[in-house]
Amino acid sequence: MSELPCVLLHALRERAGVRGGFIHIPYAPAQAAHHPGAPSLAIETVAAGLRTALRTALDTRVDRRLAGGAEH
Repeated sequence: MSELPCVLLHALRERAGVRGGFIHIPYAPAQAAHHPGAPSLAIETVAAGLRTALRTALDTRVDRRLAGGAEH
């Protein structure tokens, strides 16, 4: 994976009043067909999730501070 999300989030942390985040999006089913075992999600489902995330980010004025990292 590119290091860009980490670099961007680190840079944003240093800027007061600027919010940012990273959302990992899995392959679409047609893409995953070329990568056996890779996770996939329908494009419509991804779009709905991104709309919800954006709407929540715009409606939320105070962010919770949570450490991120690997789940396994």
